[in-house]
Amino acid sequence: DLAAALSERDRLLAIGHRLVIVTRGADGAIASDGQSSWSVAGKPIRPVDTTGAGDSFIAGFIACWKETGDVAAALDAGTERAAVTCMTLGGFPQDGRAF
Repeated sequence: DLAAALSERDRLLAIGHRLVIVTRGADGAIASDGQSSWSVAGKPIRPVDTTGAGDSFIAGFIACWKETGDVAAALDAGTERAAVTCMTLGGFPQDGRAF
């Protein structure tokens, strides 16, 4: 829930982390650097499978943040990538090969 997410964010900031991002599944994500706070809502989708959503979120976040330095845009990019991942069974397109 939001209260737990905010509590964890504040705990991590208090021990010295410079930027904290807390993902909240379908409810989106929050971030803070101790001075500013950002939030983004989850994307309105009907997920097929959430496998890999967290990895996709952080990859999208980091790529955007590194390019733009904009935390709000990076949160949005992360949620967008996670939503796309959730629309695919198994977290990524399967081509039918046996491994």
